[in-house]
Amino acid sequence: MNWSRGLFRLWTALTLIVFVVATYGLIITWPSPTMEHVIPSPTPRGDKPLEPWEIIPAKTVWVPDPNYRMHAVRHIKEYVGWVLILPAALFVFGWGTLWIARGFTSKP
Repeated sequence: MNWSRGLFRLWTALTLIVFVVATYGLIITWPSPTMEHVIPSPTPRGDKPLEPWEIIPAKTVWVPDPNYRMHAVRHIKEYVGWVLILPAALFVFGWGTLWIARGFTSKP
């Protein structure tokens, strides 16, 4: 049994799983390019209140988000951190564990 090859295959599989989960999360939680903006209803003119047929309810419209690019870049950086740091930490941990374990074996 070759522990190095087996653990490398395990690391490769876990890295692939992390990549797939992070990609799915990136797509599902992508920021919206628009934001909600409420246009208030008109106010009474002077002292005269609006008649019931003159009342217009508040309207919701979608306008472009001026900070969309900043939100998207921050979102990508967050997920790139997960995709790079987690597999690297797993690799270093596995490599260190194998290095320690090999120190206890006797050389022929």
